[in-house]
Amino acid sequence: MKKPPIVITCFNRPDELSEALIALEKNQGIENRNIYFFIDGPRNQNDKIKINMVNKVIKEFSKNKIVHIQNNKKNNGLRKNMTDNLNFIFSKHESAIIMEDDTVVSSDFLLFMDYHLKKFNNNNQIAAINSWIPRNLLFDGYFQSRMFRCWGFGTWERVWKDYRRKPEIYKKYSKFYLRYHFDNIFTEDFTGQLRDNFLKNKDTWAVYFEWLVFEKKLKCISPTRTLSKNIGFANPTNTKIEIYQPILKGKFKKFSLIKFSFIIENYLFINLFINKVILKIRSLF
Repeated sequence: MKKPPIVITCFNRPDELSEALIALEKNQGIENRNIYFFIDGPRNQNDKIKINMVNKVIKEFSKNKIVHIQNNKKNNGLRKNMTDNLNFIFSKHESAIIMEDDTVVSSDFLLFMDYHLKKFNNNNQIAAINSWIPRNLLFDGYFQSRMFRCWGFGTWERVWKDYRRKPEIYKKYSKFYLRYHFDNIFTEDFTGQLRDNFLKNKDTWAVYFEWLVFEKKLKCISPTRTLSKNIGFANPTNTKIEIYQPILKGKFKKFSLIKFSFIIENYLFINLFINKVILKIRSLF
């Protein structure tokens, strides 16, 4: 199996991209690998200036690497830019590692991705390989859960071919069903994202990948210590509210904790649930 390509979706954030590429370059295995940059088009003159800066950052990074750059002439927005890019990538590659320009990764990110994309290549129950988790655990290894996180992940053509954007989901199911089952007993806000997409207040893609995982009862592989973090809250595309970021100290471990996945998943669920309750109580005062 060839090394999966790295796909980086960019827009008008040269500073964030620079920090992301500095971190990515520290990864073993970046050599002799296709790296695709997809840069969305400008909305205004200020975007044009920043996109020129983005191209300069990529040019500096590209030395001694196999880099492909596509600049969109018009602004497609994150959702269309991402989905069109992945449709193109999976017409050429069996698997891929996907990042955005505000994703900073640990030095073991590629090792983790490569190992698990190969290990679970033929396992049709696994939909994606995550690099981000909401809280670091005290022990090293990897586990499986329904949780999908788009801040640095890997997946396969066999999964992506079933991806569809489905705004009608929001009206097809009751709000309680979505909040209880899809939102994992009110601990997430995927229903809010479905609502915003249905009302055309947002145009996002990741919530529908999460729905694919949920609908088909698939699982994702995650590290027990985060291998990535999002640095784009100061200049966001779609995520407007800053989310708790675990300290980036993840290390690649081949130690399987899949037999303990139920325990780990429920620990994270309880932790998220308690945090939601605390935030709700604080909002009352």
